[in-house]
Amino acid sequence: MSRLLPGAARTLPGAARRRLTRIAFGWALVAVAEAAAYTTLTWAIADGQPPGPVLGAAGAAVATTVLVSRAGYLTGARLAGDLYDTLGTTFARARLSWFTETNRALVRTVAGRAIPTLMSVPAHQLQTFILPPLIPLLLLAGVGIVGGPSAMLFVGALLAVAFVAQSLAQRALARADADRGDAEQAAAAAALEFVDHLELLRTAAGPERAVARLMATWQAQEAAFARTNNASAPATLVSGLAAALPLAGVVVLLAATGTDDPAAALALVVLTGRAAAPLDALALAGLTVNDLRTTVRQYRTVATAPALPEPPRSAPGKGYGLELAGIAHPPVLRDVSALVPEGSRVLITGPTGSGKSTLLNLLMRFDDPEQGRVTLG
Repeated sequence: MSRLLPGAARTLPGAARRRLTRIAFGWALVAVAEAAAYTTLTWAIADGQPPGPVLGAAGAAVATTVLVSRAGYLTGARLAGDLYDTLGTTFARARLSWFTETNRALVRTVAGRAIPTLMSVPAHQLQTFILPPLIPLLLLAGVGIVGGPSAMLFVGALLAVAFVAQSLAQRALARADADRGDAEQAAAAAALEFVDHLELLRTAAGPERAVARLMATWQAQEAAFARTNNASAPATLVSGLAAALPLAGVVVLLAATGTDDPAAALALVVLTGRAAAPLDALALAGLTVNDLRTTVRQYRTVATAPALPEPPRSAPGKGYGLELAGIAHPPVLRDVSALVPEGSRVLITGPTGSGKSTLLNLLMRFDDPEQGRVTLG
């Protein structure tokens, strides 16, 4: 879990992290219960055992899955509340100068899409990342019980080959999908800029040139989606073949050895088929991991917005005079000092880029100077 959500985990309260850890442990318990149920089923098939133990193991697996799923949904709702609370606390202390058009678009993306996506992590994402790797490993023990050590080693080798093929397909898909999240964010920022400055853009640049930047970001986003789709087709094909490899290998082995125990052969086929089934789910896990990491990165960027700390309370001064003492705010302001008496009017002039707007932002405390101080009264 800490590798999946490296940044978000550090911004969550301790209670939320503990809840996620408990849900992850619950999904691991589900994998154990399901593997035990399948092992009991195949043992009963191979040895002709009564259905009582099979029904008991299946009932325990179903009950465990239902309980963990319900806890996952409740944890997801609480997680969303924790994430929104963290954003509220961050915004209450954030520098106003941080809320640029790009960051405002990012805030809208995080509040409207990223947090609802993270809300699904306990009930869905953790299930996807925990069950598929664990179930094949646990079912290998059942293969050893039914078919012996040689069958377990053979099926394990087939599963390993299939897993390597799945990993290579995921890696190729991840490389193709690496810049899709950045393209989506750039398109959102361009759309927000266009809406905020629509009249100015159309007046200064005309209808066609006004949308040029917006169209360029949309085209870049479309190209990123195309690269992902083009990479997903061969990756899905490779993953499908890899998922079928273990079952096909066992069928070929049984046909070549000519087993005389149909029940044991059926049990081995059932176990191998179930062990290979999660590998198909891993085929598109690379895309899911990419999306989730992008979502976590976006949330962390917003949740760690630079704060504007409150100054210590001091005794009230006399009047409302404004004093600048050694203000420095690179790259434009260096060692600016001035005393503006209460009631006076001051005209600040200078060429474009000389720091007039930066100084005004400091006076209104949209930001704090890197050196010096501004005092009122």
